[in-house]
Amino acid sequence: MNFVVKAAVAGVVFGLASCAEKPAPVTEQKKVEEKPAIAKISSYTVYFAFDDDQLNADSKRVINNIVSQADGRSVNVYGNTDTAGPEKYNMGLSERRAKNVASALREAGVKVVAVIGDGEYNLAVETEDNVKNRLNRRAVVNYR
Repeated sequence: MNFVVKAAVAGVVFGLASCAEKPAPVTEQKKVEEKPAIAKISSYTVYFAFDDDQLNADSKRVINNIVSQADGRSVNVYGNTDTAGPEKYNMGLSERRAKNVASALREAGVKVVAVIGDGEYNLAVETEDNVKNRLNRRAVVNYR
């Protein structure tokens, strides 16, 4: 009888052992390298020569960059001047700069929402009156 009990217990233990889940085989996991997200530029600056509102080769390259990054976004264009010259004249010049940049963007299919001439206000580099400064002679394009 003792033998029968031992055999029965051994059978149950063996049966239960065969029901146990087998461990999953160990596999080597490949490390996936995540690429950093590329931030989209939210603003571009187009520079102009003194007393000029026409787009030059450098300006056109910047315009092309704006167009390639637009990705369906609309833009606002702000024209600016330095402080050389009469304030009223500079206001008109800044408006022409903004309009010329906006026209080039529209021709390339970018939606332009606002075109604003800031004249000699909102300077990139603060200067006294009647100072020529190339960094202030610009149009700033901001994505919306």
